[in-house]
Amino acid sequence: MILNSTGPELVGVKETAKKLGVLLGKDPIFSGEENADAYLLNASKAHSAFGYPHVSLDTMIAWQAEWILAGGHDLNMPTHFEERKGSY
Repeated sequence: MILNSTGPELVGVKETAKKLGVLLGKDPIFSGEENADAYLLNASKAHSAFGYPHVSLDTMIAWQAEWILAGGHDLNMPTHFEERKGSY
């Protein structure tokens, strides 16, 4: 069985970047235009099997900000958020 492990909320990249920017004291810079559609993931089977996440999205964003501000490293890999053909 393959289960999608995404969270239960619909979360936009722009909204998330703005929240992270506030915590980092920076204004995100966006380029291009948002599309009218998006790929959405349904993780209801995963939530049924494992339960609802115990950590909120806002908490995860705060943890990421803390990691960055503490000098934590990243993998320096592209996010592919702009991908529209399903090829990663």
